[in-house]
Parts: sequence; structure tokens; C-alpha cells
Amino acid sequence: MAKLKTKYFCQACGFESPKWAGKCNNCEEWNTFVEELVAKSTKKEEQKTSMGLSAANGPISISEIAFDELK
Repeated sequence: MAKLKTKYFCQACGFESPKWAGKCNNCEEWNTFVEELVAKSTKKEEQKTSMGLSAANGPISISEIAFDELK
């Protein structure tokens, strides 16, 4: 299950920061940061995502695999 983590995003440019700041380091605008809760995925979920798998994918039998003929 994913954990919730607080991150701060600049409304002017979208810069992401782990802490609130008065001035954005990217666009140098003042008081543009907003707090958002972001789901932090676990290592197991990250591995599945990097391999192209999702929770809906699961094992299938060999007889269910369709093979196209090469021409």
C-alpha cells in the first residue's frame, strides 16, 4: 500500500520541493508554494511498474497465448 507524503509545489512553474519555501528556487516567485499529499509507492510497486506490470496483470496459461505467424 502506498504511503502519503507531503510535498510542496510552486503554482507558477510547478517546481517540487520537500519543504515549504517563501521563494521558489526555479522561477524566483514569492509565496507560490502549495502543500499537496502525494502517494509514495513502495519498492515492490516501483519494481512492478518498471517491468510494465500492474496489479491487474497476473499469470496466464500457455494455451491462452496467441501466436501470430511470421511472414
